[in-house]
Amino acid sequence: MNLSSSLDSLNFVLNKLFLKYQSKFTGPAVLLSGGIDSTIIAFLIKKYWPNFTILSFGTQNSSDLTYIKIASVALGQKY
Repeated sequence: MNLSSSLDSLNFVLNKLFLKYQSKFTGPAVLLSGGIDSTIIAFLIKKYWPNFTILSFGTQNSSDLTYIKIASVALGQKY
């Protein structure tokens, strides 16, 4: 399996999962760490729930906060 087909499979499974729960959750939250994995999940969730909550935590001078801010702006969400 090549990278492209792996990504297609992942996208299919995640979209199926989100569609299954879309009607059950009216306002989900994402714990955003600033890493690539939580950022990808946040972008996928935005596709089905435009108004979701971003949760984050860390120390005031953490470099993670920089990436959380960047992702939040790109998502059009407050954190």
